[in-house]
Amino acid sequence: LQNIISQWVEFAKSKLGSNLIGIVQYGSTTQEIIKAETDVDLMLIFNHLPKQRKEIWSYLKEIESHLEVELEKEFHNKIYLSLNPKRKEFLEGYSPLFLDMIEKKIIHFDPNNLIQNKLQDIEKWLIKNGAYKVQKGQLWYWVLNPNFKWGDVGDYGN
Repeated sequence: LQNIISQWVEFAKSKLGSNLIGIVQYGSTTQEIIKAETDVDLMLIFNHLPKQRKEIWSYLKEIESHLEVELEKEFHNKIYLSLNPKRKEFLEGYSPLFLDMIEKKIIHFDPNNLIQNKLQDIEKWLIKNGAYKVQKGQLWYWVLNPNFKWGDVGDYGN
């Protein structure tokens, strides 16, 4: 799987040029855990994206199709592609999506370390605040602040 994704990253970089500033894979496939109907989760960070969702997917159609074909050849429709395009401003804020990347990520392309720096900042915040992950069967959630009391205001930002 990682070989297919690495080749695709080079293809995506060649097609999208300098507008593409980051690609990170997250979730179970980063650890080569591949079950039927697993998603390959890839976040793509861009300098600029069209405003309309339809225009964004039109912009990404060629690179999305290229990877879908390769995944289908190798895995025979057992895994699916989940592209998550974001503008670079996304990295300036906070999203629960970043928590998915703390333990399970492969940064495939990050020439300016924007993704790496953001995830390191979040990891430092989690450690500083005593946050921990709770697993319930196959599901999990984060306790972001164990000392949080009803009525407290949380600071989960930058």
